[in-house]
Amino acid sequence: MLRKALLTASVVALMSVPGIAQAQNKTITLIQPNNGTMGFYGLHSARLLGYFEEEGVNVKLLSGDTSVPYAAFLTNGDVDLAMLDGSETFQARNANIGAVTVYTLHNRAPEGVFVSKDSPIKSVTELKGKTIGLASDRDLAVVKVAMAHAGSNADGVNTVVVGDSGPTLANVFLKGTAAAFAGSGNDVAALKARGIELRDIMPESAKNSPANTYSMLANRMDELREPLCGFFRAYSKGVHVGLVDMEAVAALSRKGVPHEWESSAFGYGYLNTVKGLQIPPNPEMIGEVNVAAWEGVQKDMVLIGSVEKESSLDDILSNDFMGCANDFDRAEVASEVKAWMADPANAEFVKKPATQ
Repeated sequence: MLRKALLTASVVALMSVPGIAQAQNKTITLIQPNNGTMGFYGLHSARLLGYFEEEGVNVKLLSGDTSVPYAAFLTNGDVDLAMLDGSETFQARNANIGAVTVYTLHNRAPEGVFVSKDSPIKSVTELKGKTIGLASDRDLAVVKVAMAHAGSNADGVNTVVVGDSGPTLANVFLKGTAAAFAGSGNDVAALKARGIELRDIMPESAKNSPANTYSMLANRMDELREPLCGFFRAYSKGVHVGLVDMEAVAALSRKGVPHEWESSAFGYGYLNTVKGLQIPPNPEMIGEVNVAAWEGVQKDMVLIGSVEKESSLDDILSNDFMGCANDFDRAEVASEVKAWMADPANAEFVKKPATQ
């Protein structure tokens, strides 16, 4: 019943990759939030530069707009990869579903606790007795982690899900419907672009953790090794584009995710917000699963009571795909980016718009 409900509620979007043969049999299905966004520019950069096509990989994206935990899509066999954050990863472990993290998209947490620039609140601890708006239920963990890093807890804090839509979110700051907002920097980028100035009061120490990672079932690693190697190699090439030329990422985004460029001020503001999240600490190991960083995440989960005690993470972390994911010619990618930027067919996207 659950499987049927999930498939009915989720819209399957086929990524348009020109020239893939009809006999294509290397299909990777995944679910993640914000499929079309600069926040995950490796995905659309790889698509537009033809890297998925080169690998013979067909990518299907399930709609991420669902309240069903993404890990459920793994257990039901509806997806090969699911994007999970830290708290969801440990929830999956607690549920014993056999999920393993195999590729890191964001090396730094994009979440924050935001207040208006002129708010008198300087620390998350001052939110005791006040209401915090949440982008979704999952952002309650953001509040708990922020409080823990500030030496406190979430007792006495009221939370309400306000969503992440522009008008509703704007009311949090313009009408004071909540004292603060907990969610992703992606959620508030549009407000910043429209002149609503915000401050992030989440402790800096709480941000130094991996977030938004691809997870899969451990018992499918051998079965999916070939297509996943192709998928991760193509994605890593897309991430490497940002190491080559971030303005090329902007140009590719103007073509690939034009809705984020209806205002150039928003486009560049958003790109500046998210561009550092996907840049890897080691450019030769794009997607690396950093065990030490995950030990920090586990400490946070213990602090907020989501994990009973610290233990080995060997069963939920794997770098088995790092060799094939990074087996590509960096100079060749740089040459291809340069050629795309010089192609007259892309002139309208390459021309840098005036900030509005």
